Amino acid sequence: MNNTAGSGARAFWIRIAAFVLLLCVSAFALPVSAYIVEAAAPQAENWILVLYLVLMTAAGALVGRLLPPLTPAMRSTRRRVLTWAGAGVLAAVVGYVVWFLLLAG
Repeated sequence: MNNTAGSGARAFWIRIAAFVLLLCVSAFALPVSAYIVEAAAPQAENWILVLYLVLMTAAGALVGRLLPPLTPAMRSTRRRVLTWAGAGVLAAVVGYVVWFLLLAG
């Protein structure tokens, strides 16, 4: 694989688009996790954030699994999945802060 400036820029924009996708998923995952927890047990609202973080970690890991290795350092599937799982947690934190600011007004 030829590592030219064009392919590096392409890889950068693919990663940015994937993270923006995770941010969009995080906006919908919080109310979905709240609905799931409230439907399962109405007294268990302490589990909403736990389920939200698990969902976003799984979404990030899935993105890491589906993305092709964009750099030589990310050829290992395990490393890609763990890195994107961390990106999913970061997207969850950003999504939670956005929801909090929208609701707190």
